[in-house]
Amino acid sequence: MLRRKRITEIAAVILAVGLCIGAEADEAEAVNYDWATEDFLTEDEALRYEGEGYASPEEAVLAYLEAFRDKDIKRMLSTFAIETLMDHFQFDTYIERMSMFNPLFYYLPGDSEYTKAVNIESRRAHLAIYIGYAYGSLYAPDYDWSKTEALKGRTAQEFVDDYFRDEDFMDKIELTGEFIDPVQAFPHYAGESIQRSIAIQSKEYEPDEIQDRIAVLKIDGVEYIQCMSTIRYGDKWYNLNLSGYIGSVLGLYATRGGLAPREMIQ
Repeated sequence: MLRRKRITEIAAVILAVGLCIGAEADEAEAVNYDWATEDFLTEDEALRYEGEGYASPEEAVLAYLEAFRDKDIKRMLSTFAIETLMDHFQFDTYIERMSMFNPLFYYLPGDSEYTKAVNIESRRAHLAIYIGYAYGSLYAPDYDWSKTEALKGRTAQEFVDDYFRDEDFMDKIELTGEFIDPVQAFPHYAGESIQRSIAIQSKEYEPDEIQDRIAVLKIDGVEYIQCMSTIRYGDKWYNLNLSGYIGSVLGLYATRGGLAPREMIQ
């Protein structure tokens, strides 16, 4: 009788341990499950920020805008070259082009796995900040995002009430699928000096190709443009950065995240 009781106790412990292991496995699988593809990710895939890449610059930009509309920050980040960019990034080429080293620059020299991991996280964080700028430029459309502003006797809540609107504007984003030729928006963009400057500035990324795109979208009935630089490695296109070179020559402030009312280029 005692022996049977002992066996029962051991069986209960084994069952409990098995349930715990199963729960941990289920939790791990939940973390590694890709709801977009309805499949489980490998360990390497689960640790990557960037996605599979796209067949064209337009597809990369539209994928970002769809994720922006859906308020899905992970999908937004996945449209950018992050790990692949760090695989190609040449620190020496960058500082030689700048003829200086700025400690505020967010990448570090070195080929170690740790340095690469730090640079990948810096790249992700940098992109997230500019995505935040894009959102902020819509959240407070009347605020001058090119400068700081004192409270001038206002409370923080009064400042927010003066500039920030209800967040339901994100539910009123419509993707038109229209793209504007950068040369149409800025005829000098096709000029030799600008194209040479783009080639020089992008050299440290070792791209197979760089192209800018301007997408059109509507937000609460108002037409906006989204400027973006895209980059190709092999046969895959990724987004490189918000605003891009075309945004710079159009005079968009970095704190707009490449977004601006369409009327700016009309």
